[in-house]
Amino acid sequence: MWAGWVDWSLVFVSMLAPRPSGTDGPAEPIATATERHAVLIGRLVERGDSAAVEYTLLQLDRGMPPEVLEAFLDAALAHPQSVFVPQILALTKYRMPNIRARAILALAGIADQGAKAAFIAMDDPDMRIRRLGLQLTELYTDPAVEEAALLLRTREPALMQEP
Repeated sequence: MWAGWVDWSLVFVSMLAPRPSGTDGPAEPIATATERHAVLIGRLVERGDSAAVEYTLLQLDRGMPPEVLEAFLDAALAHPQSVFVPQILALTKYRMPNIRARAILALAGIADQGAKAAFIAMDDPDMRIRRLGLQLTELYTDPAVEEAALLLRTREPALMQEP
């Protein structure tokens, strides 16, 4: 080992480690791998270049934990890109209602997908998401969507009441 050699991995890890109690300043928690992955996916969607999109699509195909999916959908809502439509459509059928709701909102934010998002939301098993679908019909008007909304309101009057 020569005098100028530094093991940068140890330096980096020591920078991330929480400070022991009794030292100056608050202890900084180490971000979990899932949290770091969520931040990465959010930044890549925001970036939107071909390499970022390709990596994001690859990660979506491999599967992501719900926290990372939420970050993806939040970023897709803030930075809509039609390249993500197939993956977002698949997430509208996800097992967790909060993921489905975010997917529907992200889909609605993409050009020419608002009416489709309203239809999907009005057909969801969760009443809160069906209520979201009715709200989307006010933003994305289409004769077929309006007809479906009227049918839903007639079939389920409870949707018109506040939660």
